[in-house]
Amino acid sequence: MIFLVGKGIVVIGMAYGDEGKGKIVDYYCSKHYIDAVVRFNGGSNAGHTIVAENKRYALHLLPSGMVYGKTSLIGNGVVVNPQKLEEELKQFPDKIKNLKIDPRSHIVLPIHVKLDSYQETTKKEGKTSAGTTKQGVGPCYSDKASRIGIRWADIEVDEIFQSQLNYIYKYYSHLKDILDLPPKDSLRNEIKNYYKKFEQNFVDGGEFLENILLNNRNILFEGAQSTLLDIDHGVYPFNTSSTCLVSGASSGTGIGIKYLNERIGVMKAYTSRVGEGPFVSELDTSENPGKYIQEIGAEYGTTTGRPRRVGWLDLVSMKYSVRLNSLTGLAITKLDVIGGLETFKVVVGYINDKGEDTKIIPPSVLKIKNYQSIYKEFEGWGILSKNQWLTICQKGKDSLPKSLLDFISFIEKYLKCPFYLLSFGPDRELTLELDNIESELPQPEG
Repeated sequence: MIFLVGKGIVVIGMAYGDEGKGKIVDYYCSKHYIDAVVRFNGGSNAGHTIVAENKRYALHLLPSGMVYGKTSLIGNGVVVNPQKLEEELKQFPDKIKNLKIDPRSHIVLPIHVKLDSYQETTKKEGKTSAGTTKQGVGPCYSDKASRIGIRWADIEVDEIFQSQLNYIYKYYSHLKDILDLPPKDSLRNEIKNYYKKFEQNFVDGGEFLENILLNNRNILFEGAQSTLLDIDHGVYPFNTSSTCLVSGASSGTGIGIKYLNERIGVMKAYTSRVGEGPFVSELDTSENPGKYIQEIGAEYGTTTGRPRRVGWLDLVSMKYSVRLNSLTGLAITKLDVIGGLETFKVVVGYINDKGEDTKIIPPSVLKIKNYQSIYKEFEGWGILSKNQWLTICQKGKDSLPKSLLDFISFIEKYLKCPFYLLSFGPDRELTLELDNIESELPQPEG
């Protein structure tokens, strides 16, 4: 017997974040065949901007589906700062009912925010700072792993809530002068008030999503941060605190992996990152081509405004990302930026600290500081106007400049994974779709 069910489409970043996931998510989110959008990891340390109907929306916690009035779920894998969530929801006064929150998600407390700042300052002294956004996300995940964190579900049972809160205050009592802890009763009342505000939005995430899929509807899973920042497989300790891989879309929502049918990885035509840590293809941004890429690519963090470090695209790490996520397709952004250079490079291998050629990222990323990159050079395709890119998007792949086609073809062969989308600018119209996934999705009746 065959049952028709909807499909899950997961969009994740392949490098250090800031690959343009927001635009790719927005592109798919605007399609009629997407019925729900889900965030499954991270917290308010993520951030991107969406422009729809000439209005700009800044999103850090909310799924992109809110912009289009679609069902939007914050999964159990997300850590939620209720104050930030309340502020963000002010952008959608008539769409709050579309938001669903899994009560298994943990709450970011003021303690976590202050602890994040303290830890980051301390780590800088030992040169192991990850360059966090100081949103309290890491300490909240730490308390979750230590089983002393507070979930929305815990507030339903006052005995559990009181017990967890008492333990947190006892646990952090040795840091009370540094953290400037608020009065316990004040924090208890504040959290309860937030619970009452969001009480109508709570649902069992996995059950809710499976019902959507069993009704032949499709779900977009929106990843935060990116593969090389994953807590297990990223550039530890210069990474984030959550699971950033496709597998996190399952553990972070309560839905089975069999529903994660399309797994799309997003990369830039070059590499950028914020924060500390080794960066084998890094360029000096005080001179060209690094300066050109940073300025023309507008490489400044959405959440912090910090200038990003930039370097050449590293295909060794991209291949690592393809393997970790079992990617079915790729999307690449900033092709309009990199093409403006007369020539540019990509990393196709490393020479390790023993002088050997390798295409393996070492488990200890500090070792990679002593690696040298092996490059392949490509010709640029010139600076094209917005109208020229729009014409290419309308005419299709055959109208692409030959040097750009050669570049795309080389990446596909190296990674053994096809491109679904090519992006030539921030506007949704500046996107060329090479593989129409809609044709492979079930079409709901009626």
